[in-house]
Amino acid sequence: MNALYFDCFSGISGDMTVGALLDLGIVSIEELRLELDKLGLSDEFSISAEKTSKNAIFGTQFHVHVQEHFTHHHNGEAHTHHEHHHHHGRSMADIAHVLEHSGLTDRAKATALRIFQIIAEAEGAVHNKPASEVHFHEVGAVDSIVDIAACAVLLDKMNVEQVFCSRVGEGHGFTHCQHGLIPVPVPAVAEMFAKYSVP
Repeated sequence: MNALYFDCFSGISGDMTVGALLDLGIVSIEELRLELDKLGLSDEFSISAEKTSKNAIFGTQFHVHVQEHFTHHHNGEAHTHHEHHHHHGRSMADIAHVLEHSGLTDRAKATALRIFQIIAEAEGAVHNKPASEVHFHEVGAVDSIVDIAACAVLLDKMNVEQVFCSRVGEGHGFTHCQHGLIPVPVPAVAEMFAKYSVP
């Protein structure tokens, strides 16, 4: 059985997860790039990865480069968009449409959709609305979509059957987001921890 273990002593972000999976050397950045092109969003972003060192410990850092200006075609007409990093949002329906109409494998699609569904349910509980009506801000930005899709692709390509993690160090204090100053862990994360009994 192929299994992964994450040591989340200080939490983990999407890009950190992708970097860690790439660092295993099983799937190359070129293979990942070819799969992510199947999202149909290639005019909105590009990706790169580099070996980096922190405190003399080496690892792989994954980057999503968001295009500030991109054009898509709808009903034969060109439409230009201006992407504002971390603030351009998409609804759960928008994200589901992107994933369902992508060329990703069924398993990668299902994994990415499940991740977004879990986040949407938590956001919905916090904002008192159905998951289907949740409009993502930070998580709906193209870089977050790419992070989550990339994780799903890598898990699929590595044929990972089970994932384990340590107790999660969720932090404390406050952070700024689209809704203003909120506590850490943020309410949606606290909701997910409670619902899924994350230690």
